[in-house]
Amino acid sequence: MDVATVIAIITTIIAIVGMVLGIASWLSTRDSKTDKDAEWKGTVNAKLDTLISLNADVSNAKNKLQDHETRICIIEKVIDTKE
Repeated sequence: MDVATVIAIITTIIAIVGMVLGIASWLSTRDSKTDKDAEWKGTVNAKLDTLISLNADVSNAKNKLQDHETRICIIEKVIDTKE
């Protein structure tokens, strides 16, 4: 074997090792990003659920306010008719 062949073999081995490390690093990073995305989406979903429940609470409060407004109008009419 001459020097050029040895250098070509060493270069090929280094390239293969580099490729394996690169793929391993990419897979590790991809899995980490997937976990973080899942965590983020879970947080967003929890916040959306909270907002939806708040929306229902506001809707209930509006209905109660409307009911109170109706009752106050009835009481005012009764008071006006007595005067």
